[in-house]
Amino acid sequence: MVAKEPVSAPADASAGDGDGSPERNHLAIVPSEEIPPPLSVESTRREEVETKISAWEEEEVSRITNRFQRQKAIIDGWEGEQVEKASACLKKLEVIKYLNPDP
Repeated sequence: MVAKEPVSAPADASAGDGDGSPERNHLAIVPSEEIPPPLSVESTRREEVETKISAWEEEEVSRITNRFQRQKAIIDGWEGEQVEKASACLKKLEVIKYLNPDP
């Protein structure tokens, strides 16, 4: 079997727009957006560095957040103990005052 060459229309000057440019095939598949230029080494390196920086920032923020949450839990526990102690002291004073009324 012999491969056939594609049939092309003759390139007449009269068949075009009249300016001598080659004919455009309006049915050709053309990308709707322009293809971006290939990335340079600089831009690739910059993206890598920015990715590392953002990962480091997220790690730092989560580490600091965890530390403050632990400290808040400690403070809340201490505060709860102080409230319990004060409540117990007030109840004790109320009981004493109830048992020993002033004349």
